[in-house]
Amino acid sequence: MKKAADDVPALLKRLQAWLKKHRKTYAKGLRPPATKEELADLGKDLGAEPPPDLAALLSWHNGQDDDVFGGFVDDWRLMSAAQIAKARQELAGGGEKAWRSGFVPFLEDDRGDVVAVDTADGSVREFRGGAADTPVLGPSLRAWLKQFVEDVEAGEYVEDPERGGFAKKS
Repeated sequence: MKKAADDVPALLKRLQAWLKKHRKTYAKGLRPPATKEELADLGKDLGAEPPPDLAALLSWHNGQDDDVFGGFVDDWRLMSAAQIAKARQELAGGGEKAWRSGFVPFLEDDRGDVVAVDTADGSVREFRGGAADTPVLGPSLRAWLKQFVEDVEAGEYVEDPERGGFAKKS
């Protein structure tokens, strides 16, 4: 049984506190939480309710403003429910070998690549166009987020002041 301190809402609360203190401009550029209607619309696109941990993430912030300088992690931008639905539709029709219908993206870069939850097994995977495989970044969204939050709180990430990326220290 997971500890309440490690559930997604608790992890996001910790991350929010850290962002407000250390990445104030980025934190201000996060969108308000997704509405029930936005989550329902995403569910229609998925053919099922969004995975619970992804719904919790979207209920924290429904992506980031388009003009926000910086990525959520590395150069990956946090997606809104509408952006997720649009990206899934585009990627499903793109003919990419590595794309799976059960992928639900939640992070994107400016090249059309995404980080997605694989609804088949719950893992978090990186999808890059043209790549033959989709590396696993975490066994679940909760586990991936937990590691990210712990690393952020430990000072393992640094923001690039020129490009806005938020990368792990080398």
